[in-house]
Amino acid sequence: MFALALISLHNVDGMEILVNPEEIATMRPSIEAQGGQRNTLTAPGIKCHIGLSSGHHFGVVESCDMIRELIQRLRQ
Repeated sequence: MFALALISLHNVDGMEILVNPEEIATMRPSIEAQGGQRNTLTAPGIKCHIGLSSGHHFGVVESCDMIRELIQRLRQ
């Protein structure tokens, strides 16, 4: 039997994004999340930029640290 575990993340509009954590290739905090000025190329409120192995990229309101914790709990 095959079980797929997804984590629930959110864009700045509050829309849920279900992500397979095994597909996450990169994560980096936004400049805004690091205490810097907001990047004018991203929406305000983005805390983590995620890159998937498929090449898709998106920003979410959850911090990269929070996403790492979700993934760790999922793997336990």
